[in-house]
Amino acid sequence: MGVDVRGLCPLIQVFDMPASLRFYRDVLGFSEVEKSGPGDDVGWVWLRHGEACLMLNTAYDVGERPAWADFARVAAHADTILFLGCKDLEGAYAYLVGQGLKRFILRR
Repeated sequence: MGVDVRGLCPLIQVFDMPASLRFYRDVLGFSEVEKSGPGDDVGWVWLRHGEACLMLNTAYDVGERPAWADFARVAAHADTILFLGCKDLEGAYAYLVGQGLKRFILRR
């Protein structure tokens, strides 16, 4: 008998929480379930979109974030990929390109 897993909520580290929230919440439509404080410049956020959940955590504590992302640290997460399922792939692609995200989208 295994564990009766009913869901999965990945936690990913982000460099810039306000920018990450603008993408996941404002562009993709995730809603905030809970977060570590008011506003967008917080350390942790739990997001939900339908049955999909995602948690974001800042990579740096308050006052310790450098001006630019550490590319060695980012490269260490090259194997982190989130696959988002949707019914209308072409429509989703057109929407994201319209939001200025073409350079981030892998299309096969």
